[in-house]
Amino acid sequence: MSLRDYIKALRVGDITNERRKELDPLRREIQSRLAAGKSVRLNFVCTHNSRRSQFAQVWAHTLAHRHELKGITAISGGTEVTAVHPNTIKTLLNCGFTTESEGPAENPVYVFRSEPNIPPLNCYSKLYDCKENLSDDQFIAVMTCARAADDCPYIPDAEKRFSMTYDDPGKSDGSDREQETYEACNKQIAREMLYVLGSEKE
Repeated sequence: MSLRDYIKALRVGDITNERRKELDPLRREIQSRLAAGKSVRLNFVCTHNSRRSQFAQVWAHTLAHRHELKGITAISGGTEVTAVHPNTIKTLLNCGFTTESEGPAENPVYVFRSEPNIPPLNCYSKLYDCKENLSDDQFIAVMTCARAADDCPYIPDAEKRFSMTYDDPGKSDGSDREQETYEACNKQIAREMLYVLGSEKE
């Protein structure tokens, strides 16, 4: 499947009203900033920065550029440093992304590419407040897992903090449901990123 076809098949209408209530505070914040001509710097935070936060960063970056939402920057980080999990890479490749790796074997940098007009994105595990993530613009912290949210009740460098949590696909590692679980998590994140960015009508 091509990336274009994968995105076209996403259905924002599949998001339940209950889930929308959880996502709406972040959606309103993003739309308000864009309407005011302000920049939006989203920092997706998970414990290991290896699965959910990487999915979220890749999709926010890709969809923002694809739908010409200027001013949105997507970054990610963890409360610990590990490496991007191989199943995360495999899942994104199945969606139509391409990638190559460089750097240290224990925590390589994966360079993701999608469409010709979308800049490549470097993905690797790092702390949410590492120097690469800090800039003159404060970021909005988006907590993608409950554990990170509990471990970091206060993030000093964040201007605001929102919850957009997902079940850990890593729980399925080594099981016969591994691929299915990762694909479901990735699709949910992609679909909900369309919603919170307001980048596609239902």
